[in-house]
Amino acid sequence: MSWKKSALIGFGAWIILASCGESPKSADQPQNIADSAQAKERNKPLPPMSVEELLETPALEGRVANSEDVRSGLAHFSFNPGEGTLVHQALPLPMPFFAYRKSDRFMDTVLVIYQVERLGDDTLMAWRNGWNERGQDYVSDLLVGTTGEPFQASDFSGYRESHEEKLVKELERRGS
Repeated sequence: MSWKKSALIGFGAWIILASCGESPKSADQPQNIADSAQAKERNKPLPPMSVEELLETPALEGRVANSEDVRSGLAHFSFNPGEGTLVHQALPLPMPFFAYRKSDRFMDTVLVIYQVERLGDDTLMAWRNGWNERGQDYVSDLLVGTTGEPFQASDFSGYRESHEEKLVKELERRGS
């Protein structure tokens, strides 16, 4: 075989290998498709609300919200349970309190908690984010903002069962 044929075969093989292999990466090109999808998920604009403004969210502390609190924007939800049917109380939480949703994989969106109430076995938290969106989630769906861990009873400073709650538990225990 002549050197021309060898060179031509070598050049053809190089073209085939080059077209099958990966192209060189540039600084602005993602490493792979998964990274590309992840980058698209994470590319969120900065929220229009400043941290200072977010921290100035009025918080409902020390009492259960009523319908007037919801109308005025001080609370996000209000329950009106019947007398003696469910234990309903505001839980003490030093506010403002930061949290993340468990579903927020990258913890990109900080939530400021401004209302915490317990109704029976459920604990609901009302939040506001940097896009001035307000919402509520069960405490089991949120993570503590400073640690990224689930909420514990000890996160509610000074939380103790009220006399009424102890009485209801005792009556339930006797009834069973």
